[in-house]
Amino acid sequence: YTNMAEYGLSIRDLGLAQTYLEAGIAFDTEHDLDSWLYYLLGCQARFLMMRGALHEAAALCDRVLAVPSLTLVMTMPAATVLAQVDVRLGRDDGSARLQALLPQVVATGEAQRIVPVLIALAEAAWQAGDLAGCAHHARRVLDEFGASQPWDVAEACVWLFRAGQTPPVPLAHLPEPVALECGGQADAAAAAYARMGLPFEQALALCGTGEMAGLHAAETMFLALSCPTAAARARSLNRDRAVVDGAMSARRRGPYRSARHHPLGLTAREQQILAMIAEGDTNEEIAARLGRSPRTIQHP
Repeated sequence: YTNMAEYGLSIRDLGLAQTYLEAGIAFDTEHDLDSWLYYLLGCQARFLMMRGALHEAAALCDRVLAVPSLTLVMTMPAATVLAQVDVRLGRDDGSARLQALLPQVVATGEAQRIVPVLIALAEAAWQAGDLAGCAHHARRVLDEFGASQPWDVAEACVWLFRAGQTPPVPLAHLPEPVALECGGQADAAAAAYARMGLPFEQALALCGTGEMAGLHAAETMFLALSCPTAAARARSLNRDRAVVDGAMSARRRGPYRSARHHPLGLTAREQQILAMIAEGDTNEEIAARLGRSPRTIQHP
């Protein structure tokens, strides 16, 4: 039951996962298999998180972690989910929980323990606007566990893409929604995530539309899911989009005053970026310093 439930979660088949979670929890309860019961409850918490039921997932994790004498492995699913849920709910200790968990899961040497924490760290970094940190954690998954579960690789690739970098895996080798998103088809990717019952990922994909309507829809979805930090990130991207649109309109009207007085017609921001390029900074480093996305830096 446990293996099949985890398999269903790993391939994002939530129907399959639900079937074995319900049957396994009933079996473990009937036969007093407490250790396996609480491990499976941690898996059920991941299921709830994936479905967008964050508060229910957190409550279930608290129940598991309150049980004394459970081994570290038996509590890892609940501990990982609780830290990731805390990040999504905007709780202060979420990222600290993930950082504290990382050496513990690394000590197991098992990809199934390590990868979820690295992916959660990538997600937390993206929400905080730390695109370099997001890419770092995603790269680590690919470098150390490139032959692991297909969806582990896919999630690492999509976080690289969201951090403004090109995934090293051909799109044809990625699951449909990730291939669509990394291929620049954000709306189609969002629809695919919706069909799979993954609302948080649906909102994330909408952030990649690059259009104010899509970003507003993402912000609305994040708020409905009780994810204030992700909503703020979508709102920030929306402001960036508005700035870009405004700049394009201004260019149609004519250059800014600073550009009119510059020998090459550069705006003050373009001059600032040019100076950083001259210092040897990459697009990602400039984006991090200015609090902008790498795509914005590529087209200032």
